[in-house]
Amino acid sequence: VTIGKGPSGLMILESLNEGKLIWVSADNVLFVVKEGRIIRTSGLSNNLIAYESPFYTFRQILEGNFNLDSFNVYYSYDKPQLYGLKTEVSIKELGKQNIKILGKDRETILFEEIVENQYLGWKVKNRFWVDPQTGFVWRSIQNVSPKLPQIEMTITKKPTI
Repeated sequence: VTIGKGPSGLMILESLNEGKLIWVSADNVLFVVKEGRIIRTSGLSNNLIAYESPFYTFRQILEGNFNLDSFNVYYSYDKPQLYGLKTEVSIKELGKQNIKILGKDRETILFEEIVENQYLGWKVKNRFWVDPQTGFVWRSIQNVSPKLPQIEMTITKKPTI
């Protein structure tokens, strides 16, 4: 994991609960990840405490079972308290891309997600490198808050789910 321009750090999979992977670092930063997306954080200066979105998986997108037109996502934070920040989100498939993780080449499909809140002037791009066979997200660059730098995650070993 890399947060902004900081050094890379290692996170360990602490647990798996109802499809949510709970990752923790040595300095007690915690990410809850569902289907490759960070849906909750702890230990940061502006934690994401809730993420509400139409449920979909990248596998559903790859199988053509999810409409990629724009939709709304709601974010809630702890400091400062902000509940239900409405954003407009759109996703597009950018095509195949090979990535290297620990010296091993992986074929992925790159998805780009545009998240925008016009009132705050927040417009970011999230990227997800997805296994085309399983829908598993191997790498991502995500923006979870207007007050935090982007978070880059690379999974080196797929958890047994």
